[in-house]
Amino acid sequence: MLPLSEIKSLNSTVDEAWRSPVADAVAAAWGLPPGAALYLRSSATHVFIVPAKSGAEETIFLRFMPAGLRTEEALLRPARLLTALSSAGHPVVSPVLSNAGRLVETLATPTGLVHAAAVTAAPGEEREPDTLTEDHSWAWGAALARFHVDAAPHCGIFLDPDNAGKTANKHALATSPFIKLAKLKDDPPLAKAGETLAAEWAALPGIPAQNGVLHGDFELDNLRWDGNAVSIFDLDEARIGRFAEDIASALRDIVGPDYEKPTHPALLASFLNGYCSVRTLSEDEIALLPICMASNAARDLLQGAGVLDVEHAGDAPSWLPELRSSLASHYDKERSLILRTAEKTRN
Repeated sequence: MLPLSEIKSLNSTVDEAWRSPVADAVAAAWGLPPGAALYLRSSATHVFIVPAKSGAEETIFLRFMPAGLRTEEALLRPARLLTALSSAGHPVVSPVLSNAGRLVETLATPTGLVHAAAVTAAPGEEREPDTLTEDHSWAWGAALARFHVDAAPHCGIFLDPDNAGKTANKHALATSPFIKLAKLKDDPPLAKAGETLAAEWAALPGIPAQNGVLHGDFELDNLRWDGNAVSIFDLDEARIGRFAEDIASALRDIVGPDYEKPTHPALLASFLNGYCSVRTLSEDEIALLPICMASNAARDLLQGAGVLDVEHAGDAPSWLPELRSSLASHYDKERSLILRTAEKTRN
């Protein structure tokens, strides 16, 4: 998630018609005229849509973020994975090359340097959790398993050159967010929980078949549906890890805060059955889901440090207090989940 100050800054450049000179500077690298890109949202990146009638051959999305916040690789690695998967016929959106033939551009804009990329639109409709049937949930699980299988050959995209000898399995075991959580000095209970869970994570068996390339955020809002067919986008959080982490992340909307007491047990069962129809999921791997939920929560908290950097100042736009409150509530829930999981582990 981008810092609220950055979202506020970009939002201040957007006019009543949803245009921005910052987006115009980005769009120009793709040969698009001023005003073609319209503001959609800001989360991990700023996202602008370019409808097909606005200069693009088809509807595309421009995505960019300040160069000072993340490296170019943060956009380049997902773009490379999308290129490989779309070329192989996997149902993901396709990167759109800039006029210079690049997947990612680093550009000067009125607010500073940004890293930018573009992708095609995903066909189909969005589904909310309350519209999900068991058939949909089965297809959702199967789609995630197919992603894991098809993305498996592309682990090298996410391994740094100086770690070329490291296997994906070793990488997955060494990147537990609990390690960083345990070093927090301003929240002793959370640091203690991180210590407990880091030890638990390190003791888990390292089985290569259970690790690989993760989507990172396979929730419903990153999918589009045509019947039971699923199209996939938003690979910003793609990385190497345990497949169970990806499953746990996807299921947040239908499981709720406690995996042992799922909010929608029938949908959970259908999802897991769909997943197992494509890739074997052992009972031992399913047993990892609670600690993987905590791992995802820890990663979210750590990435969220610095996001709430704008208070409810008098000059804040009307949407800012609500967004800040929603994010603060989300991070509080993530913290509670970590504490509960650590307590169960100790007992």
